[in-house]
Amino acid sequence: GQASELEAGQASELEPGQASELEAGQASELEAGQASELEPGQASELEAGQASELEAGQASELEAGQASKLEADQGLVHTLWSTEVCLFILLGRVMSAQPTQSVLGGRWVMSAVQGVLLLGFLLHLWPPGSVQGALVVSRYDGAAEKRSVDIAKTVEVHSVTVHSTVASRFAHTVLTSRALNKANTSQEIFFDVELPKTAFITNFSMEIDGREYVGVVNEKEKAKKQYEKAVSSGQTAGLVKASGRKMEKFSVSVNIAAQSSVTFILTYEELLQRKFGQYEIQTRVNPKQLVQKFQIVVDIYEPQGIASVDTYASFLSNELLPLVEKTVTDKKAHISFSPTLDQQRKCPQCDGSLIDGDFIIKYDVRRAPGLGDIQVVNGYFVHFFAPPDLPGVPKNVVFVIDRSGSMSGTKMRQTREGLQAILADIHPEDYFGIITFDSDVETWKESLAKATKENVALAIQYVKRITDRYSTNINDAMMKAIEMLNTDRRLKKLPERSVDMIILLTDGMPNHGISSIPLIQDNVRTAIGGNMSLFCLGFGDDVDYGFLDVMAKQNKGLARRIYEASDATLQLQGFYNEVASPLLSEVDLRYPDNAVESLTMHHFSQLFNGSEIVVAGRLSDNNMDNFLVEVFANGGEQEYQVQGQAGVTDWDVIYPEKEYIFGDFTERMWAYLTIQQLLETSKNGPREERSNASAKALEMSLKYSFVTPLTSMVVTKPETPEGPSEPLIADKLTEVDGDPHFMIELPERGDALCFNINDSPGTIFNLVRDPASGLFVNGQTIGDKMVAPDGKVNTYFGRLAVVHQTLGVRLQVTTEDITLSQDSGRVKLLWSEEASLKGRSVDLLLAKDRSLTVTLRDSVKFVILLHKVWKMHPYHQDYLGFYTVDSHLLSPAVHGLLGQFYHGVEFEVGHLRPGEVPEKPDATMYVKGHQLNVTRGWQRDFRKDVKNGENVPCWFVHSNGTGLVDGSASDYIVASGRKMEKFSVSVNIAAQSNVTFILTYEELLKRKFGQYEIQTRVNPKQLVQKFQIVVDIYEPQGIASVDTYASFLSNELLPLVEKTVTDKKAHISFSPTLDQQRKCPQCDGSLIDGDFIIKYDVRRAPGLGDIQVVNGYFVHFFAPPDLPRVPKNVVFVIDRSGSMSGTKMRQTREAMQAILQDLHDGDHFGLIQFDEQIVQWKNSLMKATRENVTAALRYVTKIRDRGSTNINDAVLRAVDMLRTDRTGAVLPQSRVDMIILLTDGMPNAGVSSLPQIQENVRTAIGGNMSLFCLGFGNNVDYGFLDVMAKQNKGLARRIYEASDATLQLQGFFEEVGTPLLSEVDLRYPGNAVESLTTHHFSQLFNGSEIVVAGRLSHNHMDNFLVEVQAHGHEEEFQVEGLAGPAAREPVYPDQEYVFGDFSERLWAYLTLQQLLAASELGSPDERSDASAKALEMSLKYSFVTPLTSMRRGSMQRGKFMDVHLFTEAPWPCVLASNAATSDPLLAALRPDIRASQMLPERGDALCFDINDSPGTIFNLVRDPASGFLVNGEIIAKKQKLQKQPAPDGKVNTYFGRLGVVHQTLGVRLQVTTEDVTLSQDGQQVKLLWSDKASLQAPSSLTVTLRDSIKFRVVRHTKVWRRRHVQQDYLGFYTLESHRLSPEVHGLLGQFYHGVEFEVGDLRPGEVPEKPDATMYVKGHQLNVTRGWQRDFRKDVKNGENVPCWFVHGNGTGLVDGSASDYIVSGLFKTL
Repeated sequence: GQASELEAGQASELEPGQASELEAGQASELEAGQASELEPGQASELEAGQASELEAGQASELEAGQASKLEADQGLVHTLWSTEVCLFILLGRVMSAQPTQSVLGGRWVMSAVQGVLLLGFLLHLWPPGSVQGALVVSRYDGAAEKRSVDIAKTVEVHSVTVHSTVASRFAHTVLTSRALNKANTSQEIFFDVELPKTAFITNFSMEIDGREYVGVVNEKEKAKKQYEKAVSSGQTAGLVKASGRKMEKFSVSVNIAAQSSVTFILTYEELLQRKFGQYEIQTRVNPKQLVQKFQIVVDIYEPQGIASVDTYASFLSNELLPLVEKTVTDKKAHISFSPTLDQQRKCPQCDGSLIDGDFIIKYDVRRAPGLGDIQVVNGYFVHFFAPPDLPGVPKNVVFVIDRSGSMSGTKMRQTREGLQAILADIHPEDYFGIITFDSDVETWKESLAKATKENVALAIQYVKRITDRYSTNINDAMMKAIEMLNTDRRLKKLPERSVDMIILLTDGMPNHGISSIPLIQDNVRTAIGGNMSLFCLGFGDDVDYGFLDVMAKQNKGLARRIYEASDATLQLQGFYNEVASPLLSEVDLRYPDNAVESLTMHHFSQLFNGSEIVVAGRLSDNNMDNFLVEVFANGGEQEYQVQGQAGVTDWDVIYPEKEYIFGDFTERMWAYLTIQQLLETSKNGPREERSNASAKALEMSLKYSFVTPLTSMVVTKPETPEGPSEPLIADKLTEVDGDPHFMIELPERGDALCFNINDSPGTIFNLVRDPASGLFVNGQTIGDKMVAPDGKVNTYFGRLAVVHQTLGVRLQVTTEDITLSQDSGRVKLLWSEEASLKGRSVDLLLAKDRSLTVTLRDSVKFVILLHKVWKMHPYHQDYLGFYTVDSHLLSPAVHGLLGQFYHGVEFEVGHLRPGEVPEKPDATMYVKGHQLNVTRGWQRDFRKDVKNGENVPCWFVHSNGTGLVDGSASDYIVASGRKMEKFSVSVNIAAQSNVTFILTYEELLKRKFGQYEIQTRVNPKQLVQKFQIVVDIYEPQGIASVDTYASFLSNELLPLVEKTVTDKKAHISFSPTLDQQRKCPQCDGSLIDGDFIIKYDVRRAPGLGDIQVVNGYFVHFFAPPDLPRVPKNVVFVIDRSGSMSGTKMRQTREAMQAILQDLHDGDHFGLIQFDEQIVQWKNSLMKATRENVTAALRYVTKIRDRGSTNINDAVLRAVDMLRTDRTGAVLPQSRVDMIILLTDGMPNAGVSSLPQIQENVRTAIGGNMSLFCLGFGNNVDYGFLDVMAKQNKGLARRIYEASDATLQLQGFFEEVGTPLLSEVDLRYPGNAVESLTTHHFSQLFNGSEIVVAGRLSHNHMDNFLVEVQAHGHEEEFQVEGLAGPAAREPVYPDQEYVFGDFSERLWAYLTLQQLLAASELGSPDERSDASAKALEMSLKYSFVTPLTSMRRGSMQRGKFMDVHLFTEAPWPCVLASNAATSDPLLAALRPDIRASQMLPERGDALCFDINDSPGTIFNLVRDPASGFLVNGEIIAKKQKLQKQPAPDGKVNTYFGRLGVVHQTLGVRLQVTTEDVTLSQDGQQVKLLWSDKASLQAPSSLTVTLRDSIKFRVVRHTKVWRRRHVQQDYLGFYTLESHRLSPEVHGLLGQFYHGVEFEVGDLRPGEVPEKPDATMYVKGHQLNVTRGWQRDFRKDVKNGENVPCWFVHGNGTGLVDGSASDYIVSGLFKTL
């Protein structure tokens, strides 16, 4: 769920809000040859057959400025990831992938897959990041025979040094990194650094072979031209540019000759900002390897005197702590950290480094009352103003809170929590008001109220009731807030000496009332008139942060982004704390006019507690005799005025031993501040000043060699005698223009908008969806035949699918043919034909090899164009274009990549300026609340001229239409991959040996929508010498149709699909040669990537169906054609609880609208929506007349999320509705009764026991109706729904959270919405059949099939009478007939059936499935019996089921592999794991972060472990009502127990630091294993654990916070301090928490008010004394283990064993959400 932002020139971008769907156990996989999305001009090159793959369980973090590049024809991949390098070296190659062969007999499939192992390893090379350098190494020559060279040994990172010098808050940092290429060939080495966004790079140089190459700062355009000139002449160049939102990225690479070295030197400068009373210097270190010389050195010079210095790092163990040397004198501090090579090691024999995390120094200076500190050095002065002990200024604050629909769910809850905590913290002398807004604006009170205890309590109650609703009217909300303050100020209701401020919180863009952003900004600026401050909080990724930032700065405030995370509440509180305590307002600093020139900003709206004002200037002369300085401001009690004489600071006297190393720092600080303020003016100042400010900022940037947004630094290495090197650059921006192109014509404006969408071939996008009519259009992309020489991967639309559910139309268009399906009929047309078809609901007009015009009655008209490409073209292939001609009849709810624009789009364009191409100017577009940079260009419209097209002028929106398209392009990808399971296995292979894997699996194909589907996913990622897919289908009934397609099938590959279909047999094969697999003639990359799908159906005769008897077993396939449908009585039960908020609720409404319109006239329906309350649309079911459906549609559009989840009462109400209407004869007799339940959560209101709900529902239904359950999202308890559905003649389906969730819901209803028969009973002679599978079925749905199998008592078939009885639409369905043995030899004389007696194995397969279902649903005795029988059959027929595993021994190694079946996906699928990992030694290395919840009222306890990497900080407790917070930071053991590191790299972790804050009491407590620091009311006390007089005991600390909480921290002093393995750690025990509010949460806090659970089904566990059981808790059904947890409160050394139920998997199912949701970014800070 996290967003990854890659800046200009980088190769891969994840847009905000995009989801990445990872298969089970996999982390992330980049397919060969796929393109990964661009900023304009960006490209992702995945060259010749190479792949970048992150193995299961590894995390991939992409940060700003990182790139992924795979070099052509080289057997390795290097990838910059979070300033990390991965080298993937292919040591083996696939020699063959023997036929992926499937053989079918009567829908029974056996598939065999053979392949040869691909061996590889990942190598990480890593000098430091964030204030760090990274050296990345790749092979420079492409010799295949040298690919296995151990590159880790050929490049030695010799040193990494970070040296920061701070003089009066101005920090000068030099980062030096040296690497040696020890190989015999040249290699490319990358240098990659992150630095703070407020810093300016001042110098960069490279020293190669003793020669130094120094960077030069130039104007950005000149630098770019200089760079391009260097590259064009074959020189190596690095381009440095300022970019990024949070951190800046510097990146450069250089080719280094064999046995040579390179030294990179980067220098940058910044002014440290004071925040919460401290300055912070942060260095992020993560070398990922050992470095011979690693050093961090920081020197601080502060003439005012140093008050405090604190140093800490997450990775500092007891062993590393003494290496931090800290020397502090009166005015100077020196901190250094220099671990040796051995001290960096994780263990004595390890190469891994312990150093991983942030190295942080915080300090403050002494302050004297009055004027502050003024320093004059060499003609420049700097004035630091932050006087101590000032009283606060009362404030008048209006909170303006967005309650629009987009704030629903977690954001709304966290906003309420944050606002409650803020209100509780407000000072009694303050005044406050609350405004909430959506499309309407509502005030809590018409005037501001004083923050009395009573008013605050009332306001908190009001805040608790804020819920999300409609649109976003920011303009009117802001106008109301300004009016409130102005009115109260005019009526003198507010204190005269007070500060007025508005705090706006919003997550979206204005879309109601005034929506023009420039107009809103102008209205607010005019209304405020400089009389108050505006602070803007932008919540989430979708907010237009630029709009808020400009508006805040225009009105004496600032903006802050609030990130969507578990600590968003704390972020809100943190921001408020930053601005909540103004000390002075309207601060004016005055200096002698005749003595000072070029002064930086010297008037400030506020001085907040803990901050600092800095002013710098240039002196006119050096006569300081009359340099009088005055400060005027408004104070809380009186006017603040102070003046004094400034003197010259003699640095030589203060620091006689130190020659200042980076020149005249006061001058550079003045230049730094001046440039920053000029840049701000160039963005947000008056229009007439912007141009002049930019010119001045550029002039100063060049003079002082600062890399700013206006300048770039170019480093050029001259050409060597060996010839030019291949240039590799950092952050170079190039324009990318690829397909598909989208164009929105706006005839009413005579204009058009254009954007491109780029994704990998095979991606399916939703173009149009109209839930009201059930229309959707999807398009699948294809790629070129091979990669063009420039490496660019073009994509096009190769397949389009159109569905109109109301009209019953399904249309598929490919570049080969057109297939139309309607009313069970099908027509196929070829593009080579001319045709005109007119139907009841659809018209088609086909122009040969040109266009297809489609008209859907009373809906939409569109044209699909075929772009024909010369068959022999080396790269391109045929593709499709989609043009909408008429869409005005579609509903207002229409959406999709194109559909969202069908009803127009409002936008404004201004600020026209020259673009990169003279004839294509740039401009600023204001659209949908965004301010976008757009380019005027042309898009070709091919409707009139298919070959050449017609140029249409349009505004081009970059970056996949970001800002124009709702959400991001990835939101429109139709999710796939829900039907597959992953099988994975590994084995160690000796040198020069090979391995052949053979996997066999069998399945019964299910008929769905009238077809069987065989799906094979192929993704070899490289060329394979022998690649083959073979499918043979044998169907004695006769084959009616066979269709084959794959996303990767180009015009060249299409003829390779051989398809031979006779009456009863089909043969499909696909065998591309090595060259036919290539993307291009010289490429190693494979075109083959995607799903190879075969769909087919069989012929069907009316009546009995098809019965096949073979070798003593029979199978009966029953799906008679042309049956009339049975009308249905259906009650929809819709969850509207709070967890359904946002996208899920919207998609549910959309799906219900389409489903309701798809009801047949003869159906009856009812609607129930529920949270903790149950609400019916009507008291009885209604007939699906047009009027009733229309009324229901209006009702559905008004469903809104709220409250809790009462599933029990909702389903029972639906049962009662159907039963009452049946009893009252409201419903016709020949009908099918069904309930469709949709929920996304667990029952937490009413009856919440899952077994009790299941029993209640089963008893109420009594077998008289069917229950279908839809589980929406990942948090739903799917097992609970699945069991409940199967208990009541229904089925369950998971609805995945994705852009196509609406279509998933509609698809499910389409699957079960047309019953043909009910209560179907298939009867066979009792004396002739035994061991019969299920032969009674509740329904037969249209397009499906019933399958029954059995074992014959004897082979006498003369009187084998078969009967089928069922309820039909108008009459009973009854048919009977005699079955005879099917002699397969005459049918297939040429084929010996290849996998035995298929009918017997099919019978065993069905029997096993039904036994496994019975083992879950029956009584305890029935479950046990079913499990035993299923196990027996699994073993007999060698099926890997949930009860069995497959082992394959190795004679040489004595190890084995376990293969286990994972359920909840179509059975059977397999997953492998190495059983060797159950080594007892490894089992002992379990992480020590354990949580236990004592439940004294039950005499029981629950326990769980939390596992994460050292340095992670978890939120343990948070109570927004009181502002109470506890965070804990993880530390690790010093090293591993064993001599060699464990194969899984497991690391024991503990809590090493705890941070406690109580904002209401003003308490801040930090506890480490060394000391305890308590801060309150400006006072600080530090205690040592060794101080028994201060602490209760040397190993425990008991803390009591008045009227709040009592807890104990235990320090575990494990062993002798020089022990190599263990180190001290902390335990946290809550003693009293009953006074905390009901909103208390966190990893521990969520359990403070108890937890309801039930435990049953006790059974033997893996350890005899630790039984397993099933726990029902929070709607989950969990496997738990009875064990013990040690409680150290009484006995710190040994602890006391407490029995508890252990919840596995990081407490999953017990903990709300997942453990990662509780990760925060700092011990006291928020993200």
